[in-house]
Amino acid sequence: MRISRVIFICCFLLPFLASCTRDEIEDNSYPLSEYDGTGVLFRLKAESFDDTGSATRTVDLTAPFDTLCAYILKEGQIDIDREVKFPDPATIMVEGLETGTYSLLVLAMKGNYEEDGARIHKIEKSSSPWLSFPENTSAKPLKAQYYYTNHKFSVINGKIKIEEIRIPQAVGMVSFDVQYKSDYVRKSVHDCQFIPSEDSRSYSALHADGSHSGQRSIASFSLSEQKQCLFFPTVKNGFSGQVVVNTINHRKESVGTEYDAKATLDAAKHSTIHVQAVHPEDNVGTNLADELTSLNYYTILSDEEPASVYANANQRSFRIAEPLQINMEKDSLHMRFYSPVGIKEVTVMAKSPTMDEYVEFVYIDNIPAFADIKTSIKVLEKGVYRTESGKVQQFSAEEMKPASLSFKIVCNDPYWTKISRIKAKWYIKFVLNGGNPVTGVPNKNWRGIRPVHCREAVALFLNIGYMCTLENFQKRISTFQGVLLDNNKNAVDTSKIISRLENLSGFDIGLVYAGNGVAGLGGGRTWGVYQKSFLYHYENSGGCCTTIFHELGHCLGYSHNSTMTYGQWASGCADVFYKNNIKDFPVNSHTILKSRSNPNIY
Repeated sequence: MRISRVIFICCFLLPFLASCTRDEIEDNSYPLSEYDGTGVLFRLKAESFDDTGSATRTVDLTAPFDTLCAYILKEGQIDIDREVKFPDPATIMVEGLETGTYSLLVLAMKGNYEEDGARIHKIEKSSSPWLSFPENTSAKPLKAQYYYTNHKFSVINGKIKIEEIRIPQAVGMVSFDVQYKSDYVRKSVHDCQFIPSEDSRSYSALHADGSHSGQRSIASFSLSEQKQCLFFPTVKNGFSGQVVVNTINHRKESVGTEYDAKATLDAAKHSTIHVQAVHPEDNVGTNLADELTSLNYYTILSDEEPASVYANANQRSFRIAEPLQINMEKDSLHMRFYSPVGIKEVTVMAKSPTMDEYVEFVYIDNIPAFADIKTSIKVLEKGVYRTESGKVQQFSAEEMKPASLSFKIVCNDPYWTKISRIKAKWYIKFVLNGGNPVTGVPNKNWRGIRPVHCREAVALFLNIGYMCTLENFQKRISTFQGVLLDNNKNAVDTSKIISRLENLSGFDIGLVYAGNGVAGLGGGRTWGVYQKSFLYHYENSGGCCTTIFHELGHCLGYSHNSTMTYGQWASGCADVFYKNNIKDFPVNSHTILKSRSNPNIY
C-alpha cells in the first residue's frame, strides 16, 4: 500500500525579494557553467489573453510576478524531496532530479491577490484546491492577474536543462464596447453599469490539476471607469445580464436605457460585449463642451505668460461688458473669459440670420477664472434644438452653419448675473509704456506691468462697471450737485457723470512707478496707478482707491483745476461708496486673487 507523501509548497513573494540586495539574489542562483548537479531551470513568461481564436498568444513582458507558487509532480504525486528555488520573480530552479518525466505546477500572480479575497492552499494531491475565493460573496471584477500552468518536462541522462514556460492567464477578460450615436448622449452619460442575470456565476476554486469547482454569483459593477474586467472562468455560459446606461442631460433631465449583454468567460480568453446604444436624445443638436484638459484649456494672464502675449492687444484685450469672448474656429468653439471668478452651468445660445430665435447651441458645466477653452463642435444633419422661448424645433446643418452664427450667453450663476448688468463700453488692454516687467527697470514714471497687476485691473474695472449700474451710486453722485466743478469752476451736471463714464472708449492700463513720487497717471485712454492701488483697492488703504478715481477724473477730461480729480468725486467715490459697498461687488475680496502674497509683485 502506497503511503501519501507530506505536502510541499514553495512560494516566492515579491515584497521579500524587494528587501534583498542584488548580491543576495545572485547568491541564490546557480550559473549553469558552475553547477554540477542535476536540475532544471525554468524561465517564466506570462501570456496575454487570446482574443483572436488562435492558439498562439503574445507574451506579456510588462512586469514580473508578485507571487510565485510551485510543485513538482512525479508519476502524478507531489514530490517533497525536491528543492525548489526562485532566483528572481520570473525564474524557478528545481534540483536533484533523476532521469524521468515530471510535471511542474505553477500558480503566479501580478498584484495583491488578498485584495480580491483569494486564498492559496497547500495541496496534497493534484486534485486538491489550490486557489479559492469565498463562496459566500459575490464575484466582483478582480484586481490582480492570475496565471496557471501544468508543464510537463523530462530530465535525460542526468543533465541539466533550461526550459522556457509560457504561463497562460487563469482568468478570463471581458471588455464592454458601448457605442453612442451622438456626442451629446455620450457626454450626458452619468453612470453605466452591468447588471448580471441571476444565473451568472463564476467558479470559486482552481485545483492543482487545472480543474475548477464551487460557484459564486457575479456582482453588479460600474462601467463608468472600468471598461475591461477580469473574472474567474464562469460556469457554462454564466455571464449574461444587461448594460444599463443612465444619462443626465444639460437640463438636468434623467433617462435610463437597458441593453442585453452576454459573453463567454474562459481562462485566458478575451471576450467583448458590443452595445450600440439607442437613446431618445440621439438627435439633440446641442453640443456638450469637452471635458477640460491640458489639451483644450489653459489660464490666460497667468504669472508665466510673457509680456509679448499679455501686452499684445491682439492677444489680450476685451470689452468690459463682454468679458466672455466667443467665436468659432473651424470645428471648435473658442471661449476666453476675462474674469477673476469662474461661472457654472453656462449655455451658449446661437442664431443664424434665417432663424427667428436663439437656440441652445453649447452647454458647459464650468468656465474657470481667466479660462481659455476650445471645445469641439458637431452640427447634425438634422438636429433638434430648444429655442429661447422653450419650443423644440428641428434645424438643418445648413441653417446651423457655424460661420453664420451669432452668440449670446444664458447663465443663472449669481456672479454672472452681476457682471452681465454692466453697460460700460470700455475696451481694455494692458501696456508697458517702456517699463521692463522682467528686470523691473522703470521708464520715467512707468513700470512694466505684470500679469498679477493685469488680473487685479480686470477685477477693479468689473467692479467699477458694476458700480455704475447701481441706483444707489447714482443717488450718491446726485448729492454732489453744485459741489463738483469743471475746469472753469462751473457746476458739473451730476446726472450725466455716470453715463459719460460708461461711454468712455476704454483704458490703456499701465503700472505707475512710485519712486518718482507719482501715484497715478491718467488722461484720454491712458490710465495707470502705482502697485498699492492695484493691491489694496478693496479697502482704500492709504487712499489708494482714491487715486483710482482721481485718474478716472482725468480720463473724463478734468484737470487739477476742477473738483473732479480731488474732493468729493475722488474721495466720495472711493471712501463713501466703493469701499463701503465692496462686499456686494462682483470681485468683493482681495482673497479671491491673493495678489498681495504673489511672489511676482514688485
